[in-house]
Amino acid sequence: MKESNEKIIHILEHELEVLESETEDVLQTFELCIKLLKGTLKKLRESVISNGFNSKQEEINFFKNTKPKIFSKLIFYIKQFKIKSKCPKGCSSSQKIYLNQEIKFLQDYLTENFEFYLYFKRNDTAIDQYYFISGN
Repeated sequence: MKESNEKIIHILEHELEVLESETEDVLQTFELCIKLLKGTLKKLRESVISNGFNSKQEEINFFKNTKPKIFSKLIFYIKQFKIKSKCPKGCSSSQKIYLNQEIKFLQDYLTENFEFYLYFKRNDTAIDQYYFISGN
């Protein structure tokens, strides 16, 4: 399953690159990327439901590595779409205020989830069974 997930991610990254290079309207690009990512996540979910996992380690790898690679891209494009579409059209000072508020929101989110962020960034494995096994 690991090889097929890596292939899915590789193909997905290529498709995202194509969308970004071929679509001129930024908001349309974000919408298309979001749609592609949601579709990919849906296919992965259906595959997991149908096939399950062969081991606990395979399940941990899926939820720790595979799904976050895709889901983080989805969050990125959704956030980009929101920021770009809601950014004030007026003067640069109102845009600066808006963007600073968005940055503050992102910094607050990171602060609230800092422990998990560090666990993930350190590639720690001590409590993977609590974070990355279904039902925990």
